[in-house]
Amino acid sequence: MKNPLVFRANERQRNLLNHGSVNVLEFVSGDGSEERDKTPWTGKFWIYEQIIRPAFYGIYEVRQSRVEVYHLIEDYYELVSANELAMSAKTIYTSYLER
Repeated sequence: MKNPLVFRANERQRNLLNHGSVNVLEFVSGDGSEERDKTPWTGKFWIYEQIIRPAFYGIYEVRQSRVEVYHLIEDYYELVSANELAMSAKTIYTSYLER
């Protein structure tokens, strides 16, 4: 039986759900309110947090050269601080070099 929640998501979101994406980076359209919308069943943030559930959800504001990264902890996203983000990037890079 197919998950009924899949039919509420748009095509890109269904593809992510079907392929088990680990990380998502959204490029802001407009003022960024669409990417931060937590309205149940329709808001992008809510869909990613409650249905698709990638480990990390990033919002990239091109015009402001700013990135917000959220980490899924248990059932909710928590904003990752710049220091934590830098430490994570360093860890990933170091492990890549050790291969």
